[in-house]
Amino acid sequence: MILACLCSLAWVALDLLRKALVEQHRDPVTVAAIAPLGAAIGCSLYVVFNGYSLPPPPAVGWWLFTLLCAANLAGNYLFIRALFLGEISAVLPVFCMTPVVGSLGAWFVMGEYLNTSGFIGVSMVVIGTWYIVRTGGASSAAGVGSMIGAVLCWGMAPVLDKAIIGTGWSLWTYMLLALWSVALPLMLERVIRAPRRLIQVVQKTPWLIMALVPTGAAALGLQLLAVVQIEVGLLEAIKRAGVVLSVVLAARMFGERSAWSRLPFMVLVISGVFLLAFDRSDSRFLILYSVSTLCLVGLVGTILKKLQAVPIEES
Repeated sequence: MILACLCSLAWVALDLLRKALVEQHRDPVTVAAIAPLGAAIGCSLYVVFNGYSLPPPPAVGWWLFTLLCAANLAGNYLFIRALFLGEISAVLPVFCMTPVVGSLGAWFVMGEYLNTSGFIGVSMVVIGTWYIVRTGGASSAAGVGSMIGAVLCWGMAPVLDKAIIGTGWSLWTYMLLALWSVALPLMLERVIRAPRRLIQVVQKTPWLIMALVPTGAAALGLQLLAVVQIEVGLLEAIKRAGVVLSVVLAARMFGERSAWSRLPFMVLVISGVFLLAFDRSDSRFLILYSVSTLCLVGLVGTILKKLQAVPIEES
């Protein structure tokens, strides 16, 4: 659980770093190339430093790996483009729908059916995300389409991960191959088509780019260390819970005033994700869980309205 919480915090830091780069350069294509490279370098150093063995992959599973690489390439670009177009507190919560896509994908591809709690969890995530997107007007709508595309690309990744590793691939070999298969093509495209732009980005924000290396290594490394100790669904739920912290920090770091109004609906989304992770079908539990969630959403909304009204009353 500690590893999962640290992993969630590392992903929060990585998302904020990517948003900061986009804010500085307004060039989503170059940032989309640099971010995966930092993560790939960081994870490679992590694997070498810890002396993990890297056995060659088997002959099976390569067509699934090719499909995963194509989805990751598209997902990386669409994710950065969403951060470029919209407010992070509006578009990042949409990313919480990846467990929904993964659950539906597992249902269709692998026959892992959704029970009553699964459908309720999916409904909570979808409804909460809809309210988040409609809060804030045009600034919220911008970038949502790109983030939905990233969700569709990355939502199937856990299903593909499970299928590929199930064919006998080593965990660390698989991770490094997946990272470099995304980082190298994106960086090669920038070196060929826009080398000057790439140099300018590096010269202007060297510290931000350097920070991607340890942050990316921490996020992905901790994720793999945690996934062998706890259930994948629980790990994904804890990771998505970190989005709440991202929304709060975005309000302070990037001046997104409408971020606070999205927090109550974030409670609904995260509760839906956790319900998907725990997969509880008991009717009394589901009723209690749903009522408690709605009460918590109302309580958070009331507290935020009171806090926002204080400056107005004093003036």
